[in-house]
Parts: sequence; C-alpha cells; structure tokens
Amino acid sequence: MKVAEILNKIYRILLVTIFVLMFIATGAQVIFRYFIGYPLGWTEEFSRIMFIWSAFLTVGLLAAKDKLIKVDLVLTMLPSGLRNWINVVIKFLSGFFIVWLGILGVKLLDLAKYQLSPALRIPYWCIYLSLPLGMFIAGSAMFTQSFTQFKMIIKERGVEK
Repeated sequence: MKVAEILNKIYRILLVTIFVLMFIATGAQVIFRYFIGYPLGWTEEFSRIMFIWSAFLTVGLLAAKDKLIKVDLVLTMLPSGLRNWINVVIKFLSGFFIVWLGILGVKLLDLAKYQLSPALRIPYWCIYLSLPLGMFIAGSAMFTQSFTQFKMIIKERGVEK
C-alpha cells in the first residue's frame, strides 16, 4: 500500500470520527434541551468546530481523489494532447494557489494564538489549524497529480516517436 493510500485512509477515518462526534453532540443537545430541560451550552460550539475541521480536511481528501469542483466545458472540447497539457498547468497553478491559502492560514494562527473560544475555552489556533493543514494536504495532492500527469504525457510522447 502506498503512503498516499494510507494517508487517505487516515483522513477518511478522521472525517468519519468528526461526523460521529458532531452527531453525538447535536443529539445530546436535543435530548438535554427537550427531554431533560437543561440545555448544554458547549455542544453548539463543539459542533461548529468539528464542522470547520471537516470542511478543510474534506478539501484535502477531495483534492487527493481529484474530485474538486471544476468547470471543464472548454477543456472537453480540446484535443486530448492539448487537454492533458492544460490539465497539468491547471493542477500546478491550483496547487500554488491552495498552498498560498495554507500560508495565509499559518498567518491566521499567529493572529489567534491568544484567543479562546467562549464555551469550551479552546485556543482559536487549534480551530484555525484546520485551514493550513487541509490546504497543505490539498496542495501536495495537486502537485503530485500534476507531476504524475506530466510524467505520463512525456512517456506517451516518447512511445509515439
């Protein structure tokens, strides 16, 4: 099993765990509020934090599986050789943009290092860490796909000659 496959499996397990924790916290809030009459103050914030983490980790997982949203109407009309080269360039530039977002996320960590969440008292940097982590995962996946597709194009051109 390749390292990428192992990491993707870890991401999936982590995402499922996050969704289960979100479901449990939300369910507990409903039970405590409507059946026991004592609303829990921390469950809404906990669910929001888990949602943020799931959103950014999902970006990394979708990028690794090449399932990010894209508009490819014009791309599908091009000849396959040109389409492959344009795909390489698009993935490479997307990787740079995504890594740039990750770098901005690291700067955000520095801005939030002394702030605490109101209910759970979790440092905001722990919450905001999901942004650079998810973006660096996605960026590395985009660069890997770009490099792999580039090698494939070069190999095909060598076979054609």
